[in-house]
Amino acid sequence: MKKYIIGLIICLVIGCSVGLNIAQAQRISYQQQIIDISFGNTYDQQSVMNQNLDILFQKLDIVPAEISAYYQGHITSTGTVPEKGTLAVNTKLVQMGTKIYVPGYGWGVSEDKCPYYEKRGILGIDVYVGSREEAMDIGRSIKNVIVIRE
Repeated sequence: MKKYIIGLIICLVIGCSVGLNIAQAQRISYQQQIIDISFGNTYDQQSVMNQNLDILFQKLDIVPAEISAYYQGHITSTGTVPEKGTLAVNTKLVQMGTKIYVPGYGWGVSEDKCPYYEKRGILGIDVYVGSREEAMDIGRSIKNVIVIRE
């Protein structure tokens, strides 16, 4: 039961799609443990937890990135109109459609190119905001971001 709760906590911290998958895997593991015990098999809870964490961390990268903001919306490289959650990235380092968590901003999806970061060859993320004031508040900083690889 503890593992199921841990999965739900992860859901709240890094996003429901990943967290719910982990919670589901942990619930299945817990049910399998009950079946194994009923048949007299020994079961190592720690190895199951380690396997679940391995699956989680195979899909996650926590990397430093330069964060800045933009507010004047055009049509993005993927053909969408930018809104909260739209990210412009160095497409040489991050594929379009990648889900990224930026501390202080939240979850976003890479839907646009950022030539400034492509020219510099660094991992940079431009987050879309609604106004110049919000963009100025974000400024330019380096933060550890969570990148979900599909």
